[in-house]
This record gives sequence, C-alpha cells and structure tokens, in this order.
Amino acid sequence: IAANNVAQNSWNMEFFDSMAFPFLNSAGGIYTFELAAFDGMTELARTSIDVNVAAVPLPAALPLFAGGLGLMGLLGWRRKQKTTLAA
Repeated sequence: IAANNVAQNSWNMEFFDSMAFPFLNSAGGIYTFELAAFDGMTELARTSIDVNVAAVPLPAALPLFAGGLGLMGLLGWRRKQKTTLAA
C-alpha cells in the first residue's frame, strides 16, 4: 500500500471537525478547498475552489405556515367527524 498510494475518496467536512479547526456548516463565510498532487516531495499540480456560503435565516413565515397546516388538519378532522356521524 505504501508504494501504491493513489486513491479516490469521498470526504465530508464533518470528518475533520475538531476543537482546533471547527467546521460550522450553518455559518456563512468563504471556504477554500484545495487539492494538490505530489510525486514524492515535488508538487506536480494544485487546484482550489472558493465557496461563498451565505447564512440562511429561518423564514419569518414558518410559524404562520405551521399554524395554517395545523388549521387545515383540524378542519379535515372535523369534516371527517361530521360525515361519520351522518352515516
């Protein structure tokens, strides 16, 4: 394995979450991801990408949506009760 160190992996940033380097996936900011290829100690190629993440706030309409959904459920339940009693 030491002689054949070519591998393709799928990484999740949470794999490297530690107290020294915390990764907050809900925090806004600019994240830089770099990939470098080496032959021994000689760098052959390098590429990077900057990802600009904007923090997404909780929508103000969410409680209103939840209340409306609950009201529709209550109305559906009442309609079912009326049809059950009429039969």
